[in-house]
Amino acid sequence: MTPELNKLVEELEKELWTGYTETVMDHAQNPRNMGSIAAAIGAVSGAALVAKFSSSTLKTLFGILFFYVSLKYILNFWGINI
Repeated sequence: MTPELNKLVEELEKELWTGYTETVMDHAQNPRNMGSIAAAIGAVSGAALVAKFSSSTLKTLFGILFFYVSLKYILNFWGINI
């Protein structure tokens, strides 16, 4: 870029960030905790599941899964593995 354009960009950025603390500017320019790609994939696949199955079917399936995992950990406490 030309020096004039660089100067204009710097002036616009300075005007844009006027009134914000250094911490806010740092977080806006360098975002953190963006989430993982697995969460995005889970959201997309979850939305696809909701479109294909009724809510009662999904609730039943997740209820059975939750019951199985809970039972597995409870029984594992007493040394019983399933």
